[in-house]
Amino acid sequence: MEKIYLEAGLRKKTGKKASRRMFHAGRLPAILYGGGEALLPIDLSLQDCKVIIRQKHNVVNLKLNNAEIMVLVKEVQRHPVTGRLLHVDFYRIQQGKKLIVSVPIALTGEAPGVKIGGVLEHMLWEVEVECLPKDIPEKIEIDVSSLNIGDALHVRDLTIGEGGKIVTNSEKTVISIVPPTVIKEEVLPEEEEVVEEEKEEVVEGEKEEKRKEEVKQ
Repeated sequence: MEKIYLEAGLRKKTGKKASRRMFHAGRLPAILYGGGEALLPIDLSLQDCKVIIRQKHNVVNLKLNNAEIMVLVKEVQRHPVTGRLLHVDFYRIQQGKKLIVSVPIALTGEAPGVKIGGVLEHMLWEVEVECLPKDIPEKIEIDVSSLNIGDALHVRDLTIGEGGKIVTNSEKTVISIVPPTVIKEEVLPEEEEVVEEEKEEVVEGEKEEKRKEEVKQ
């Protein structure tokens, strides 16, 4: 697993006013807890945190007071309207102790079912994995190159390296290839009237032909 580093500093002040000043200075408030140690209020580069979270890195190494601390990105708080990052919770990882982390799912290949018009529906984007810190996978890859219309893959079909166990419900659907949706063309009222008139003309024409045949006889 690639090591990701974040420079962190101890926060001397907390509260809304202090947080606003940090945001203006390009810093993000956070806390560090767990591992049997005291909770620490810290701050980090807002831009660096955006990159880490966007790239879905679960485990990072904090550089704090000349020490490196392996942590889990436990919770990310955002503004409910703007989506702006507000706060991050980091959990100290204890080496030799298993933990549960969210691991993203990545698709590879091209499904034959999609080539002939099917639609790939991706329902589950990550799964929960229980493992030691050293065994945390960056992602779980799924090859879709054998999937046709009507096929689906579930959590039970996923494979993971030794030392890890997927704990997400095995019956959950990850992806499926469904038939294309056929959209019926809406018939406007005016068009319906035209169709009805054409039907009536056809019927009248058939009646007229029948009368002519009877006269000839």
